Amino acid sequence: MGKMEEFLLELEIELQYLKPKDANDVIKYYRDRINIALDYGETIEHILAKLPTPQKIAEETYKSKGTDYLALRKKQLRKKQIINAIFSAILLVMIFLAFLAISFFLITSIIRLFALVIDAFTIEALIDKGILILFTICYILLIVVAIIYIFDLFYMISMYFLQNILDAYYKEKKDYAFMDFTISGTIETKINKKKFLGKILIGLFVSLFIFGIGSYVTKGYIYRSMNNITMADQTIDVTGNITEVTLNESKVFLKISQSEEIMRTQIRYGFEFAKELKYEVKDGHLIIDKIMANHYDIFGFLDEPIPLIELVFPSSMSVYKFNLNLTHGILDIVDLDYEFDLNIKGDDTTIALTRNKISNLDIDGYNLNVANEENQIAKAIINFETGRFYALKDQYNEIVVENSLATLILQEVSIEEAKITCQSAQTALDKVEIDQLTYRDLNSESYLRDAKFTKASISAEGSSKISLERVVATAEITLKTISGTFDVTHLKTKKLVGDFDRGTLGLYNLNQNTSEKDANNPYLASYNTYTIDMDISITSNNATIQLGKVDINQFEASLESGKLEINTAYLKTASIKEKNAALDFADLDGETIKVDVDGGNFYYYNDIESNIILTIEGELLKTNISIGDNIKRGE
Repeated sequence: MGKMEEFLLELEIELQYLKPKDANDVIKYYRDRINIALDYGETIEHILAKLPTPQKIAEETYKSKGTDYLALRKKQLRKKQIINAIFSAILLVMIFLAFLAISFFLITSIIRLFALVIDAFTIEALIDKGILILFTICYILLIVVAIIYIFDLFYMISMYFLQNILDAYYKEKKDYAFMDFTISGTIETKINKKKFLGKILIGLFVSLFIFGIGSYVTKGYIYRSMNNITMADQTIDVTGNITEVTLNESKVFLKISQSEEIMRTQIRYGFEFAKELKYEVKDGHLIIDKIMANHYDIFGFLDEPIPLIELVFPSSMSVYKFNLNLTHGILDIVDLDYEFDLNIKGDDTTIALTRNKISNLDIDGYNLNVANEENQIAKAIINFETGRFYALKDQYNEIVVENSLATLILQEVSIEEAKITCQSAQTALDKVEIDQLTYRDLNSESYLRDAKFTKASISAEGSSKISLERVVATAEITLKTISGTFDVTHLKTKKLVGDFDRGTLGLYNLNQNTSEKDANNPYLASYNTYTIDMDISITSNNATIQLGKVDINQFEASLESGKLEINTAYLKTASIKEKNAALDFADLDGETIKVDVDGGNFYYYNDIESNIILTIEGELLKTNISIGDNIKRGE
């Protein structure tokens, strides 16, 4: 460093209490003076000898700012230094806690991987055993190297904030040798090899790739783990008659079936590593103890495959009750042709029920994936949050569903009585036949298509959107809203009752047939052949209702605020009462329409030949009325 730079650096230190811009201006001034003098041939020693000392320059500069300037600036900078130290201390604690959390997570992973190494010795296939052990050791070393780098990163960040704290404590800036420490740097210094850990890291990644591909190709442990494959290679014969089965909370693939080829109950099972299946039988009650698969690594592709348990009962035996508790498991029950009770508690579990006769089905859980097909179920109580419930061609006497955040699909299902509540969910009822339906939709999205009901009550609440398409209700259908939305296309029923509190409703093609081009579709053909006089009764509070292309025998509506639009409709008889609402009618035909007005607006125009006779009564002077000249008027 030259003498000029030494001078300017010392001056910068002396001017540390100036505002940065002012200090830079003073330093620039003296730098320019020195450079000009040098250009004229003066030596640096001669120039510096003529200049005031940095201390003198600083003293004069501070005086020029005022007598109290220096003391005030020192207080300001000290205050700023203390505030920085406080924030640095808070951030330092947060960084330390984050490092502890990450370290705990990674160290726990190492411990689990060591457990996998120990379990790997129980694998019989020598190649599979060797590849898995080498892969796991490389994985452990990779995590160790990652911990070193993470420590160095957190250490360097922490030292930055610690510097602020120490500067505030000692009231001066100092250098600390321990702040330059890193584990990776220390290792490389000791062995005198640069980027040593980086090369090790690359080598470990390459080894993991090679061993992983080798294990997958040879269908070794990694293949079985990633595909969740476990073979049932052991069998236990259970003597005596079994009438009830209980599975304690387990992570397991459970299969339940019948067979004509056996005389006693068989438990077929398989574990990836050597384990003992623990169970007991008490008075015909088979109880299987908790079974769990080990979780070995943070990404899950080394986890132990789910154990397989298969319960096979003789066809001559009837088990009347199953109590099953599964977590992250799979359940498959097929072709039990006698009636039984099934109670399932699940978490992140897949359930498949196929061609069974169930007296009482009780499913309660979180994130369930349920697939039912061709079951006969007397009573079902389904309570689940997130996930999916799908039923195809099931038959239910009674079903009660409490669905939150999940997807509910009923297709070609027949039900005598259904009570369904869906919250923030998605629902589809397709080609279903239900005698009595009570459906409540809260902030959800629902579709009912090609459905046939005897009597139905459907409610849309909050931000719900419900779509009905080609629906038949042979006795009555009730539609309710509390701010919800209905989109109804092609509906046939003897009676539609509407109770609308806010919300939006589109009712189109009521009592109309679908297109003839779809005549070959049996569901559409069935819809088209249903013909009956349709009555509608509506009570509305500040809702928006639109009717188009409707054929109605008797129409009654009572509206307060809101809007009612009717377009291209046949109304044999209609009676409408409004208060501060908007009525907008066009192209109506029929026999009589009576409108009782009390404020609001009433517009009615026809562009068609119509025989309908309009009668208006009520508070005519309070209402804005506009009627087409070609509208026939009654007394």
